[in-house]
Amino acid sequence: MLASRALVFIGLISYPLYLWHWPILSFEAILHSGTPRPTHRVAAILLSFLFAVLTYRFLELPIRQRRNLSTGFVLAGGAAAIGAVAVTVVLHRGLPGRFPPAVSAMRPAPREDEREFMKAPYPHWEPDIP
Repeated sequence: MLASRALVFIGLISYPLYLWHWPILSFEAILHSGTPRPTHRVAAILLSFLFAVLTYRFLELPIRQRRNLSTGFVLAGGAAAIGAVAVTVVLHRGLPGRFPPAVSAMRPAPREDEREFMKAPYPHWEPDIP
């Protein structure tokens, strides 16, 4: 039974399916402001399968079949580029230019992970010092 073609194929696309299903289902929940209808969830799962098959066919297979050094450099360069973009976004505190000026002028609420927030005196918080 485990050697059936359908189960072997699902095994081959399992990692791309793992990578695609959560962002698609999460986006679906955001679009519907909560739990989407069952038909939308089924559509999202089918879309995840489609993207997983395409990822396996056009990304994973070519990388597996080409065993030269240039493939590794391309993948490392892509990972470095994604990392550079991520660092830039973090250092600029997101992408503030995406908001209209009226929204940008609003003062953001304090975040728990910012230093200014942690400097404020909190009588209910006592450090665990033995």
